[in-house]
Amino acid sequence: MSTTRTNKKLDIHGMRFASWLAFLLFGVFIICFLWITQVVFLQVYVNDAKRSDFAADATELKKQYLFDSEHYGADFGRVANQKGYTIDVLQVDGARATVVYSSSGFRFGDDARPFALDRGTLAVATNATNTQGYYLKDDNAMQLMYGVYLDEGCTQLLVVSQSTQLLESTTRILRIQMIIATVVIIVLSFCISFLLSSAFSQDLHRLSESAKRLSDDDYSVHFDEKGFSEAKELARTLNYATAEIRKTEELRRELISNVSHDLRTPLTIIKGYAEMIRDLTGEDKAKRQEQLDIIIKESDRLSALVNDLLQLSKVQNQNASLSVATVDLSAVVKRVLDSFDLLVVRDGYQIEADLADLSLVRGNEQQLELVIYNLIGNAANYTGNDKRIFVSVAQEGERVVFRVRDTGDGMDEEQLRHIWQRYYRANEHKRSVVGTGLGLSIVQTILHRHNAEFGVDSTVGAGSTFWFSLPFAAE
Repeated sequence: MSTTRTNKKLDIHGMRFASWLAFLLFGVFIICFLWITQVVFLQVYVNDAKRSDFAADATELKKQYLFDSEHYGADFGRVANQKGYTIDVLQVDGARATVVYSSSGFRFGDDARPFALDRGTLAVATNATNTQGYYLKDDNAMQLMYGVYLDEGCTQLLVVSQSTQLLESTTRILRIQMIIATVVIIVLSFCISFLLSSAFSQDLHRLSESAKRLSDDDYSVHFDEKGFSEAKELARTLNYATAEIRKTEELRRELISNVSHDLRTPLTIIKGYAEMIRDLTGEDKAKRQEQLDIIIKESDRLSALVNDLLQLSKVQNQNASLSVATVDLSAVVKRVLDSFDLLVVRDGYQIEADLADLSLVRGNEQQLELVIYNLIGNAANYTGNDKRIFVSVAQEGERVVFRVRDTGDGMDEEQLRHIWQRYYRANEHKRSVVGTGLGLSIVQTILHRHNAEFGVDSTVGAGSTFWFSLPFAAE
């Protein structure tokens, strides 16, 4: 027992690697964004937020102080407790200041004794109006402070401050949490992106393996319609393409088989009669002439077969442009019927024609003539012993309809389903007057290219009627 191991190298250009890398980079981007916003710029956000809060609260406190400069202490104390602030009011005298009020005791001096005001620390600056507030983060004292003068003379200074210890502790905790979150997100991003990329690429890999079998002419391959919607749709399309390729291959084999058979018979006859002329009847003029006529007849049959094959290949060439013009269908039918005069005179055929005076359509005249010729020839091969054929061209509504009817044995439903296939025989020919077995296939191809409506109506024992119609074209 042997074990086969397949070594799969990492394909950096493959979909699996690309999708895995994309998911992983997305996870890294999210982590970087969180670090920048939650850690790096956290202090900036806090400072901006505190500046706005301090300014709003200081403005309200200033209004309360100006409204009642004698009994503001209770209101200041309540705000300090609610907000977690320390609120101080200082009496400024030049470079010195005396604590007038403090919500948490005398922070700037003991027993309200005057002290030197550190203007650099508090960033107090005088200006024209002396009413602007000043904000500062004092890292040494671990304080956030905001100062605003309560009077225009800059003698009463309101200081709102708050400890940064809680913020620092929160920042440390947040930094630890971010480290843990970074590790978790990196691991999860790696695993999830790997699983998802594998799921995405697995469908394509499965379809690729099936496609390799198809490229090796294994037309029994089936593409599994599972996985993501796009993979299912692709599998359905490939299954349809495989079925069409299978049909084409079967038709190709059938065509080769039938063509080989049709070529072998006349070639055998030609060779046989040529050898007879050479070895036996070369001096007998009458027999030689008879055998030469047979050789010529079989040669014509070969020529007709080759011409039909070339014609079929030509009309099936979808890339060739279809040159169209306004065509009088009745005139084309009359011209084709002239080609069958020999059947009427020599073989006793009766062809009855009922043609409209005006039957203009848009199409390629030569190809429509070939269609009509093949349909009438098919009727000549299959009509009854009375050898009657009925041909008509009529305008019905907005369309011009051509019909050819024979009086033969007709066809059942099973035969009608295959009548347009190359070399298909609905039943044995009553006679082989014209045609090589490719006529109806040529007819179908040409009518498809003209976007014509066409079909066959047949009843067993009552003959068949082949027809097609094209839109009526104004002159």
